[in-house]
Amino acid sequence: MDIDPNIMIRRYYDEMWNRWHFDLAEEILAPELRFRGSLGTEVRGVKEFQAYMRSVQAAFPDFTCALKVGFEERDDRLRHRDI
Repeated sequence: MDIDPNIMIRRYYDEMWNRWHFDLAEEILAPELRFRGSLGTEVRGVKEFQAYMRSVQAAFPDFTCALKVGFEERDDRLRHRDI
């Protein structure tokens, strides 16, 4: 099944992050996820990622992401050009 990376990125930011829809992480993220936040926090796996999201929500309850430019796919990873 081909997945449009731009749709997945929109779901990641618009549906999961901006709405604090923690359960969506289990649907759209890989179980073996490795993530590094902008302040250096590193997590592995969906459960740790959800805990990270909760810590961001606790610190910044009005936090939102606004997408300004599309994304490109390389080496099975999505990399942003500019957000």
